[in-house]
Amino acid sequence: MQIGLRNGVVFRSNESLWASRHVDVVAFDKTGTLTQGQLAVVDSFLVDRALNLIAALVQNQPHPVAKAVSEWLVNQESSKITHLGLEVENVPGQGMQATYQGFELRGGSKSFVDESGEVVERKREALGQLAGYTMFYVTLGGTLIAYFALQDQPRTEAFDLVRQLQNMGKDVIVLSGDLPGPVSELSRQLGIPSDKAYAQQSPTQKLQAICRLQQQGRKVCYIGDGSNDSPALAQADAAFAISGGTEAAKGAAGAVIFANDIQTSILSALRLAQLSRFH
Repeated sequence: MQIGLRNGVVFRSNESLWASRHVDVVAFDKTGTLTQGQLAVVDSFLVDRALNLIAALVQNQPHPVAKAVSEWLVNQESSKITHLGLEVENVPGQGMQATYQGFELRGGSKSFVDESGEVVERKREALGQLAGYTMFYVTLGGTLIAYFALQDQPRTEAFDLVRQLQNMGKDVIVLSGDLPGPVSELSRQLGIPSDKAYAQQSPTQKLQAICRLQQQGRKVCYIGDGSNDSPALAQADAAFAISGGTEAAKGAAGAVIFANDIQTSILSALRLAQLSRFH
């Protein structure tokens, strides 16, 4: 156990260490696990006088996308922002909405802000260049007034981690709740085959994916950091939670990674399991 601790991994039990010995599939969550978990705006479009509306919509919102947009607006245009004090309602998994001078103001996914798809499609030539990004759209009274393209950078060590796991003969897959574009782009960058990168996975779908692999006789290690990873972490044969993640994730996992460098921690944990003589 002390070896694991020195390399940034703590196993909860001998059994959890032993389970890691037989792993042949390593499944990763995406955001905050393979990536840094810090979205940043890389492209944007705003109509005139939309700034204050958008700033009011995303101010003090807990979602990472809203936080990133709010930070970008403050950094870019802080001197021009006048706070409107809108009453904002969160719609889980979709976005946020408010009313401004009798018009509905919405920010979030394409399907949430533009149910018909017609408004956003008018910008499809520009948006076509942003397929690999997380998108945040804003509409007022059904008219598109802004979009923001955001990107979460891969962890520096993720490239070598994936390569070394593959060289060890382990299948590497991604199970992410994010949209297909960002999941596909990250997988391409890391060298994970497209047919092993799954997007828009709910907590239940992540769990089902683990179960299907186990029914095929595979031994699965799942690595994640969010509450939505908890069912998959609990089901997997071996499970590592990132220490900066939620308490639910850490409680469901058999081991916790405390080091910032997940490459060293994960590879050390798997090698330690190979040396284990626990029966």
